Amino acid sequence: MYSFTALINLLNKLRQQTFGSQSLNNVIISNTSPSTGEWYTLEVMDDAVIASIRIDGNTVTSLSGVTLKQGFRTYGQITAITLTSGIVRLYAGDNKQ
Repeated sequence: MYSFTALINLLNKLRQQTFGSQSLNNVIISNTSPSTGEWYTLEVMDDAVIASIRIDGNTVTSLSGVTLKQGFRTYGQITAITLTSGIVRLYAGDNKQ
């Protein structure tokens, strides 16, 4: 059995591994310039429209004109993104650096 404190510590560690919260490679994007890197989670911080995104080796442009609401998350190997508007946070997995 875990104590309450041990359980909270375990959950925090899992969250950090999942979202790479300690990683220097995490970025917040709020401009319309193309961005490249290697990330594994995209989180919408403020309603966003994505002009193009390269995820799991596929370039997707069909999201143009679709507003992704704040709090939306998606997962995969993201290597490039261009926004039309909004703010997104991209997380690099701690074990992928």
